[in-house]
Amino acid sequence: MKPPNPIFGIPERWEHFANSHALFLERRPRLEEAAKLAFTREDAISAPVDAVVFFIGRLCAEDFEDFMEILLLCGNGYGVGALKILRGMYERVVTAWYLHRHPEKAEAFLNFYWVERHRLVNAIKAVFGGDFLTNHGVPQAEIDKHEAKFHEVREQFIEPLCKKCNTNRLSGSWTRLDMVALAKKAGDVGQLIIQGYHLPTRQAHSTVVAVLERLQELEGGVDTFNGGPQYDKADEALLTAHMLMLYVFELQKEHFNLNALEEPLQKCVQDFQDIWGSAPPITTQLLIRGSVGTMARAINWARYDRLKAQGHSERSGAGQAWAGAAAERRAHHWLVGRRDPSARTRCRRSRSPCPALSVGAAGTICAPTWPNTSRSAVSIVRRSAMARCA
Repeated sequence: MKPPNPIFGIPERWEHFANSHALFLERRPRLEEAAKLAFTREDAISAPVDAVVFFIGRLCAEDFEDFMEILLLCGNGYGVGALKILRGMYERVVTAWYLHRHPEKAEAFLNFYWVERHRLVNAIKAVFGGDFLTNHGVPQAEIDKHEAKFHEVREQFIEPLCKKCNTNRLSGSWTRLDMVALAKKAGDVGQLIIQGYHLPTRQAHSTVVAVLERLQELEGGVDTFNGGPQYDKADEALLTAHMLMLYVFELQKEHFNLNALEEPLQKCVQDFQDIWGSAPPITTQLLIRGSVGTMARAINWARYDRLKAQGHSERSGAGQAWAGAAAERRAHHWLVGRRDPSARTRCRRSRSPCPALSVGAAGTICAPTWPNTSRSAVSIVRRSAMARCA
């Protein structure tokens, strides 16, 4: 008897995605064309940074590895899962841009491989015993060779632990910069730190907010787990991943002087604007200049201005969720930093009017409630303007 062909996915959600993102699916071949031009080529690798920039870009874009994983999850309504993949994609793009701007750091990035391998071997020995690797076919000579490489680079990654005690430790990363600091030094891609790092990290790690965002309040104040599709988070992940693809192409063009990529990249930039919404500040001159980073900032502010002109909804409690991270509060201040007097909402707990950027009754910090504009660049950032309830 022939076994049934399994379907790994949820077909009833595919139609929703196809209808919601018809223009994206129509323009997607242009992304594929740009990816082929960026990565299907022969080029001499003359410095370590060239290899890093090229192959990290391929992880993100060639055959749409990171991007395709995000697209697959979004197409099946798994927005939270897509955000988890987005977190790694953003880190890779930031790293590549940082090393492009600081090529002298590429050697440290590569040498840290031996530190990671050393730690993995020690972890395996601690869990399974010291003879586990050799008993499973790994030659001792190979283990010794890799350990010798670790000791060659070890001093590069020693950091002070206590100056008073004169003790130190092995660094946990190839750089002493955290991701936020790295993104700031990476250039315009750092503008996506909220969408690409802070919000996805809440879902990738074991956090309270990851639980609370999946709870649904029923009548009588009873909470239940909402196991349905997360279409809004899927939109957030897809939009940010789409923009990160543009940053990947921009980096390949700039680092390797790929003039042939200029026109396809401009088409992709225009497609992004058409797919996720047009905005007056995104001028033809800007598109010709090809500044993806400038476009990202302009889109964010253009969405804010347009939504502000439309007015804010007064529906009680809409768009609010628990948020404790300082980054979310900063995003809230960034969004309503122009002190718009119409940006008012009602606190879900106190039911009392509360102006944005002020502390309302019961110690709440209230954010403006926006119209239903999930398919806009600002929609990702505005969801970080959550209400912190006492």
